[in-house]
Amino acid sequence: MQRYPEKLVTLALRVTERHYVWLRERAIKQSHGNVSQFVRDMIDRKAGQQQPTGSPVTKPRRARTLLPEDFQPTSLEQWAEFGLNPAVELQSFCDHARTVGRLTADWQAAFRNWCRRSIANREERGGGKS
Repeated sequence: MQRYPEKLVTLALRVTERHYVWLRERAIKQSHGNVSQFVRDMIDRKAGQQQPTGSPVTKPRRARTLLPEDFQPTSLEQWAEFGLNPAVELQSFCDHARTVGRLTADWQAAFRNWCRRSIANREERGGGKS
């Protein structure tokens, strides 16, 4: 059995009174003499458990960056058919992103979402294109 530093055990036992009572009852049921040993055994069991073989593997997240100075959306002109002024929307988007220091992994998607929200907001105010 592995020996844990007393500091780790103290940290593990720094729980609310209700949890301590639960731990004490579990320790007694499982024939452990004290709660500290019970917690050590629980930690040992958790450390020994391995990931299930069928668990999904998560992809690493793409790094989030500030808006590039030369940002140019690939879908700029398509928004004109929805009644938006693409140049104004692009300038508003860039100003907002730089003002709040926004970080994102996909600036193209962020601009598309900006335009969609702009259309939705315009329709809510009653100024949408019919």
